[in-house]
Amino acid sequence: MSATLQTPVKIGPYLFRYEWTGTPPFRVFDYDRYQYIYTDTDLTRLEIASRYENQPTPIQVLDSTEGNPDGVTYPGIARVQWRGQAHASKYEVDNGLTILNWTPETGEGYYEYVFQHDLLSTITDQLISLTTYDSEGNTVNTQLPSTSLVSVPNMFNFNLSYDSGTTTITVGAV
Repeated sequence: MSATLQTPVKIGPYLFRYEWTGTPPFRVFDYDRYQYIYTDTDLTRLEIASRYENQPTPIQVLDSTEGNPDGVTYPGIARVQWRGQAHASKYEVDNGLTILNWTPETGEGYYEYVFQHDLLSTITDQLISLTTYDSEGNTVNTQLPSTSLVSVPNMFNFNLSYDSGTTTITVGAV
């Protein structure tokens, strides 16, 4: 039997109570911090302070019969995107410590590099830079391209319904 998490109950400003059932031991994964709160516990009730006053921290509870949480099975990714330059022969994407990718100039005009990152909370503080090289290997310029983060969506309980007569979509809480 897999763990069943009840809807969190607000018990104070920024504070929510979570309760669940299943086969212990349990593992509790916090999607705000992108890490385990517990990896081996018999607890079936937990109170967590949220960073938002009216929104509970998204968590996933797994019992002894389940595998990895979605955040581990499907880790977050970062996407770096940029426009090509006429005088360039290649582009280097790096994070200040490691060259992540070399991309040759192909004349396509638009490029991206997507990479997996398990700790989304730390990548927001990490500098990603793009260096352009000419055909002789000289650095032409270095820029800080736009970087977007994609993670497993928060697991909110809601219903969608569609009325074809009025072409209206209704979103309701569960």
